[in-house]
Order: sequence, then structure tokens, then C-alpha cells
Amino acid sequence: MERDRLLILLIITLLIGIGLIMIVNSGAYQRTLDADPGSAFFLKRQLAWICISVVALVIVSNIRHEFLTRVSPLLLLGCLGLLALVFVPGFGVVRNHARRWIRFPGFELQPAEVAKYGLILYFAGALASRQRRVARLSTYIELVAVLGIFLLLVLVQPDLSTTLLIAGTVGVMFFCGGVRLRYLGASALLGLPALAFTILRSPYQLQRIRAVLDPIRYRFDAGYQQYQALIALGSGGPFGVGLAESSQKLGFITYAHNDFIAAIIGEEFGFVGIGALLLLYIALVLLGFRIAFRAPDLRGTLLAIGITSLIGLQAIIHFGVVSASLPATGLNLPFVSFGGSNLIMNFVGLGILLNVSRATERVPRHQHGVRIRRHGLARA
Repeated sequence: MERDRLLILLIITLLIGIGLIMIVNSGAYQRTLDADPGSAFFLKRQLAWICISVVALVIVSNIRHEFLTRVSPLLLLGCLGLLALVFVPGFGVVRNHARRWIRFPGFELQPAEVAKYGLILYFAGALASRQRRVARLSTYIELVAVLGIFLLLVLVQPDLSTTLLIAGTVGVMFFCGGVRLRYLGASALLGLPALAFTILRSPYQLQRIRAVLDPIRYRFDAGYQQYQALIALGSGGPFGVGLAESSQKLGFITYAHNDFIAAIIGEEFGFVGIGALLLLYIALVLLGFRIAFRAPDLRGTLLAIGITSLIGLQAIIHFGVVSASLPATGLNLPFVSFGGSNLIMNFVGLGILLNVSRATERVPRHQHGVRIRRHGLARA
């Protein structure tokens, strides 16, 4: 298990290193648009967030995951308060017609990023402690009610992509935790009308879907970013145009240092570069699930599954948006894109994952792992 932890840390180090290079590279032009052409601006800020993230990882990795799941209801209440604070004048920050940030002295926080991991901790503990009745409808309704409150608060910010990301991650945890498939299927069917209503009442969301279906037609409006990303990927070819040689970062793709950073990587390093990046995420996900299925208890298993699924799904969505396979969203590429809240919380998640791995070494080998019970998980 120590080898798994070392491999994870190596992969994260590589991703962070790639991110630093590409953030400085692709963010330089964006910074000139903000009337402050300091070339080290992005580097200094990202390095500061990385330092905070590493400290958070070290602290969290030394806190037993059993304790975190026990106090998760209190942590979840804190997350609920932060999400509500977004809508309080003086605290909530409005940017691009969305309320997703809280302003504190010296920094801003995105509460939805904190809520992701608060929910993972809570549902890992809740599903494990309710194993004898998790297949009951009453138990499922209780769990979904908690999830629904948080999804609603994130959705009205509005932040549809994060809402779907949280729902997908918790859905995987429900599946692995033993919730009946018919309950999950019914929830998905009931959620489709709500999703359709949300999209229809938001013209820009509808335009983004149309842009994916016909990127050429919408290349000057809703599909502009993705069309430029496709140009970047096409220009890169097999081996790319070379580091710092991207032309699309020069104002054609806005926010090239976060929302569309994979497009710049594809342009400068080509298919080979994007392929190597994908392999790093695949390896990270496989290692995460390896830790999950070797965990000494169901709480640890579900925690590892939730954290790994969250990071993996976010990476999939980012690559899907950049390749115009999915509608445009504002999701960062984990550990690579510029940003503080997402980076710090992903390191917190890694700390929990590493703790689960270390917990495996504290129990006899014959107690390791899980077996499949129907579609859910149970102790071996």
C-alpha cells in the first residue's frame, strides 16, 4: 500500500508541475487584459495555493477517516451555512451573473468545492452505518432529502455543472453502498424533468447544448470557446506546436489558464501530450479504486470511491468540454488548472484517500478488501 501512496504522490506532483508551467504560459495574456501585466502574478498565487494545499494534505492524512465520518454531520452543517452565505449581501460575490463565491479578508472561497467533500464524508458514514436498512425506501428518501437540499443550493447559484458532478459522485457512492438500482433509476427519471426545466429557463444553457450539436453554426456565439478549443487541438497535431507557441491563448480562448487549459496543452504538446495527461488521470483513478477495494472498512471503501469518482468525473467533463463532446461548463482540470478552492479541497480529498490507504496497514491482511453483494459492497 505504501507503493500506491508513493505512486499517487508522484502523479499529483507531475500534474501540479504541468499545471504550473501551463498556467504561467497560458495565463500571461489574460493578465495583460486586467491592466496588470506582472508576469509572475499567476505563478505566485498558484504557488501560495499549492503550499496551503500541501499543509492541508499533511494534516488531513493524519486524521483517521473513521473520526472524519463521525463528525461529518457537523461538517455538513458548516457546508450548508457556507452555501447559504453566498446569497447574503456583503459576503456573496457576483461574477458573470453567478453567486458562487464568498469574500473573506484577503481571499475568496467557493463553498460548493467544500460541500463536495462534506457530502462524500457524510454519505460514506451514513451508508456504512445504515447497511442493514440501506435497501429500504425510507432510508433512501432520508438520504436523498439531504442530498437534494445541497443540490438545490448549488443549482440556484446557478452552477449546473457542479450540481451534476455532485449528483454523479453521490450516485456512484449510493450504488456501491447497496442502494437498490430501482431507486436510483427512479431518481434519475424524476430528475430529468427538473434538469430539462432548468435548461429551458436558462437560454444560455440551451444555446450551449445546441453549440455541441452544431459547433460550426454557433462558432461566433455560444460555441465560440469550444470552436476555438477545437482549432487549438487540431493545430497541435500529433506532437504540438511547442511550449509557449500557442496562438489560441492570445485572446482567442479566454480563461485559457483554467476552464480550457487542456486545449492549450493539446495545441502545444499535441495528441501525445494530451494522451500522456489522460494516462496520468487513468492511473490516479485506478490507484484510488485499488485503495478503495483494499480498505479495512466500508467507510474507507466508500470514501475512496467517492473521492476517486469526483476527481475522475471532473477530469472527464473538462476533457469533454474542450473536445466539444459536452456542453461548455466552468469546471477546472483537477490539479492542473488555475484556482484555489478546487485545488485545496482536492488535496484535502487526497489526504483522506492516503489515510484510508494507511489504515489498511493497521489491520490483519485477511480483513482487507470487499466482496460484491448484489451490486453493492460488503466486507469480505
